[in-house]
Amino acid sequence: MLTIEEAKDALFVLPEDVVLSPVLALPKAIRSFMEYKESDYALTRRYARGGTKILSKDAGLLLEQFRTPRTLVDGIIAFSDSLDADPIPVLDSASSMLFALVEDDCLTREGSDQALLTKPSLQIGEKFKDFEVVRCCQLLEDTEVYLVREGEADFYALKIVRAGSANAYMNELFEREGRILTRLEGDPTPKLREVGRFEERAYLVMEWLEGMSLSEVSQIYQKKSGNLTRQADLIQLKTLRAALAERVIDAYARLHDRGCVHGDVHPRNILVMEDNTVRLIDFGFGRFVEDLDDIPARAGVSRYFEPEFAAARHENVIPPPASMLGEQYTVAVMAYEVLSDENIANGQYLPFSMELPEQMRQIVEEPPLPLTSYFDRINPRLESAILKGLAKDPADRHPSMRAFHGTFVQSMGPEPEAPDYGDRVSFRLGSQANRPGGRYIREFVDWCGPEQDWFDIVFRRHPSCSIKYGGAGIAYALYRLGARYESADLLSLADLWISKSVAHIHDARAFHGLEVQITHETVGDICPLHSPSGVYMVQALISEAMGDFEVCNRALGKFVEAATAAPCDNPDLTIGRTGVLLSCAIALEHFRKSSHIDLRPIWALGDQMFKGIWAQLGEMGAVGEDRKIDLLGIAHGWSGLCYGALRWHNATGTPPIDAVQTRLEQLVELAQVYQKGLRWPYSIAHEHSSTGWCNGHAGWVHLWIEAAQTYGDDRYMALAEGAASSTWQDREGIASLCCGSAGKAYALMDMYNVSKDPRWLKRAEQVGMDAIGSGQTGYSLYKSMGGIVVMASDLTLPEYACLPMFGRES
Repeated sequence: MLTIEEAKDALFVLPEDVVLSPVLALPKAIRSFMEYKESDYALTRRYARGGTKILSKDAGLLLEQFRTPRTLVDGIIAFSDSLDADPIPVLDSASSMLFALVEDDCLTREGSDQALLTKPSLQIGEKFKDFEVVRCCQLLEDTEVYLVREGEADFYALKIVRAGSANAYMNELFEREGRILTRLEGDPTPKLREVGRFEERAYLVMEWLEGMSLSEVSQIYQKKSGNLTRQADLIQLKTLRAALAERVIDAYARLHDRGCVHGDVHPRNILVMEDNTVRLIDFGFGRFVEDLDDIPARAGVSRYFEPEFAAARHENVIPPPASMLGEQYTVAVMAYEVLSDENIANGQYLPFSMELPEQMRQIVEEPPLPLTSYFDRINPRLESAILKGLAKDPADRHPSMRAFHGTFVQSMGPEPEAPDYGDRVSFRLGSQANRPGGRYIREFVDWCGPEQDWFDIVFRRHPSCSIKYGGAGIAYALYRLGARYESADLLSLADLWISKSVAHIHDARAFHGLEVQITHETVGDICPLHSPSGVYMVQALISEAMGDFEVCNRALGKFVEAATAAPCDNPDLTIGRTGVLLSCAIALEHFRKSSHIDLRPIWALGDQMFKGIWAQLGEMGAVGEDRKIDLLGIAHGWSGLCYGALRWHNATGTPPIDAVQTRLEQLVELAQVYQKGLRWPYSIAHEHSSTGWCNGHAGWVHLWIEAAQTYGDDRYMALAEGAASSTWQDREGIASLCCGSAGKAYALMDMYNVSKDPRWLKRAEQVGMDAIGSGQTGYSLYKSMGGIVVMASDLTLPEYACLPMFGRES
């Protein structure tokens, strides 16, 4: 595998036989088998491994930069310049894609054999012994594969050593494969028709198999998973994926039952047929275990190596031969990928480094990422079966591939229903009990019970403790439900979750996780949504609700310590200092009713944060002209900075400084008429807009309502109504609080609360039902089920609606 060091100065180019075109240029019959958007690109390399790859429009335009040789970095810079974009974010997001294309020979080093237009040695219509060449299917450096026919209707695959390659070595591999296929008799492999030599080149004629590689099928399933919203469709897709994983495990169980190991296990050597059966190919490195006189070298793809092989590679010692327990590990990796979602670590079981030595260390040392993602729920019994196959010590794996298959099949029954806790977690949903929102809330609460999988899984995931992704977010959701339904049991369960989050607060990855691209560099160390400060603020809210003022005061003190524990120059609302400022405002508003709570440290911290942020902003030019802060939305841009300042002024009862209104007026100038409402661009550099809370219309509703109430200016209320109209009209999208329908519902509830126009409440309910009806699973507060259930409960009492850790908790 190419390393970063090797790639640094190398020139790369699209091979001469690569076809890169808009996907709509493909024939409709071919497109019918693909998941794509109309703007996507299709990449095909004639004769090479794999089928057509679907790339986003931006990825296709990026690859176009390599029509002429250039380094990967130079290609990214040229692409960024063409869009007038910052190349650093592009470099971060595009590097893994480019490395994958290099690995697949779709992007190759200048001057390499792979870069040249490779021509087959046999031509269409040419006779090869008793067979006629129909077409060339694959050309590799050392191998050619053809579709041939005998007579009119009998089709076969011809696999022949390429002229000029290391013939003696390749001949040995082909002839070993021929001996193995003869003994296996087509189970679970192609049937062998004949083996021999042609002009000193070994060849095999085999049964023709029409199918797709496992890697292609897995990618299709992963893309479908990201595009589906209906729960019934997601369940059906999960069933199909589990069935495919079972067939792969069974194919290797049948192989091992015959006493044979493959020696080259990876997804491109597994074909999924049109009837969904699975066949294994490429046995040049295979062997029957009783044959001790012929132990071939190993092949494979680095990220599918088993730990015992990876350890040998890492330590530069002779690796062990292929073994049945070693292949079980690799098959478990592939089963994992069939079931996983691409939005977590690209669907891989480890967040792999691009450096090969580090990859080997990860395989040896790092535990697999749990299969239960933030966006989907995997049957825990299936996960357990796969994770046992992924045990680092071979002795801890299933005794055999057949045992692995048996356990997996037993685990494929219906997922266990969320348990009914009855009196153990008691709360009354009232008239909501039999409505979709009530059932959704009930399911969430049941899965949060201390005896359930989530209570263990969450703290094995990364980030495990944060408000946005982890245990503190679950605790907050339960706290809000407990307050809404006046349930001591729910508050106790919330306390249990926050106590465990505090206990894990110093874990190495309590707040960061490469699999979701949340790192120290991207979110820093002090913002409440992503750091210990938020855990302590949630603990303070829960403790105060339970009447434990001693713990509440202690938690607020810890909040102040955590929020000042590291330097931070980022003024951002969700990953920087304005997030701390907003939490201080929330604390002052919420806790001031209690004489038992000392808010002086909170006031001092907020004052310090406010002065520092706005001194920094005062050194910047006008919004729209100064590019130091390019984004405009509530979560990461100027809208959020102004909102945090207004909330602080209103919480402290102090008049707003002139600089805040100056920035608001600059934002007014950037408004755009959109349909029957208003919108603001995503950033200064990009004209497109978004719809959700984080970067879109919904977030702007909150800003302009806060501005209207602060200044008593009807112009700002008109802007809020314009943003709310755009929010209502753009109902398409995902379900989450951050970017989707749940966040939009809060904007519309806020519009109802200031206008008392029942039409806004009706719209909020309709948008809220979009989120509830999606059947979104997973526990994240901002990204999945956690925030949606809080929104569902607020819809029943909209006068007190509060977007989590953003609105007014009182």
